[in-house]
Amino acid sequence: MKKTCFIIIILLTIAGTVIGTADKGKKANIGDIRFERISIAQGLSLNMVKCILQDSKGFMWFGTWDGLNKYNGYDFTVYKHDPDDPHSLSHNIVRALYEDREGVLWIGTDGGGLERFDRETETFAHYRH
Repeated sequence: MKKTCFIIIILLTIAGTVIGTADKGKKANIGDIRFERISIAQGLSLNMVKCILQDSKGFMWFGTWDGLNKYNGYDFTVYKHDPDDPHSLSHNIVRALYEDREGVLWIGTDGGGLERFDRETETFAHYRH
């Protein structure tokens, strides 16, 4: 319970101060985004967050034990492993997130290896040792 409360406090602090989003082609001001908490009730796939990243486009990314979550300040998009889709996330436990200088999002999974996310197609390329 303490871990969940701590994670929610961290999410509130980060999201309340650094999220930048676009709405109908206009950039939102930081003060325009208000919320009390982010949890499964708002669309997060799991309340236990393992890693957090704000990318260069202003999106917040949350790695959980139940998939990769992208948050635009209003809604979540959740990416999970689909055994019938070879371009889906290779494993649902996400342990690490990184954005390189070119804006490429890299995802470290537990058991699935390293993933490279293609933003245009919303698919994943898999790299295994």
